[in-house]
Amino acid sequence: MVNTTQEEKTNRIVQTMAKRFESYGYRKAQTQAFETYAMYGEVDHPMDPRDMIKLTNYDGELLVLRPDVTLPIAYRYAEQLKRQKETEPMERKFYYVQEVFRQTFQPNDPIETLQMGIECFEPSRPEADAEIIALASHTLHDLNLSHHTFEVGFATFVDDLLAPYDLSTNELDEIERLIRAKNMAELQQFLQPLAIDAQAKEIASNIPTFYGTIEVVEERLETYATNEAVKETLDYLKRVDESLTLFGVDQQVVYDFGLINRMDYYSHLIFQAYVEGVGKPVLMGGRYDDLSQQFGVATPAIGFAFDMDPLVSAVPTAKEDEYALDVAITYDEAAREAAIELAMNLRERFYRTVLGDRSDGALYDVSMTDGQIHVRTATREETYDNVDALLRSFIERQGAN
Repeated sequence: MVNTTQEEKTNRIVQTMAKRFESYGYRKAQTQAFETYAMYGEVDHPMDPRDMIKLTNYDGELLVLRPDVTLPIAYRYAEQLKRQKETEPMERKFYYVQEVFRQTFQPNDPIETLQMGIECFEPSRPEADAEIIALASHTLHDLNLSHHTFEVGFATFVDDLLAPYDLSTNELDEIERLIRAKNMAELQQFLQPLAIDAQAKEIASNIPTFYGTIEVVEERLETYATNEAVKETLDYLKRVDESLTLFGVDQQVVYDFGLINRMDYYSHLIFQAYVEGVGKPVLMGGRYDDLSQQFGVATPAIGFAFDMDPLVSAVPTAKEDEYALDVAITYDEAAREAAIELAMNLRERFYRTVLGDRSDGALYDVSMTDGQIHVRTATREETYDNVDALLRSFIERQGAN
């Protein structure tokens, strides 16, 4: 059975988010449900191929059900950039609302999930990164999710730290796994026999503790300030934090040097957001400046995606979500013309309105019979002298909201 109440809530949330994205200059983009597997093959392991749902078309070409939205948007932007003349303007900011399909092989994980996010193809600057986080925070405020926290990290910090040392891919993967799990005991044990100098080994083993406000993290890293990876990462994040202060969202951000995203195409700043009542991130994002190079062009980019199912469940249910309709109008023959005119006026103002049907599924039940106008809600009943007075009351309610 279709859950219309949940659908109404989701639609309202999507509309609210779209308005916020558009207020920052983003325009809606759409990608295909089926993408060529070859396109994903051009990129260095962005995701596990086993997670993709594959099929072949009538030509025998291997396709996948869209497992990600960032890659196809980046690919199409790169192709457009190749064809574009230098003097021609290009759209650089896009948002989307689309399903993605992945099989995680976990019993309770759905294959199909709805994502809503943005992709921004503009130069990499600390203030640009801060503005993306500010947009995400602004969106959560719009949804009455004011109590939220962003964790911000740097995707390449571990690789930069350990780059001078000849570690195998398997060794690096295991180090990242232990950091992600914040398993310091096993991490120290694993690092002990590796050919890494003492300072780098100490930094790596303590990465899970480099967490907190920028001041707290800077204090904990003070001992290692001469390390080039530490210095470069900390300097950049400090500049991001200064911009976040200007945008007014610094109090909702903590820094985590152990934050590692499973999407390999993230190359610099990465972040995720948590809200009250949800035990996993409702948003993940980051900068992927190197991705487009794999499609034949070089253009920096940053983006994020909201996981809509947990986000919708966290958003407080509004009164309008509890009703399938706004207004149901019943009338007698004498009031027929006035009732139709009222319905059309309400619909012009986007009230969901039905005629000739008394419905418990409506927020307002309007009765126009025996020369009287009664409006009934779940908590009260009102009487109006004429249709104009009733219409004015609806316009005032809409203005108040």
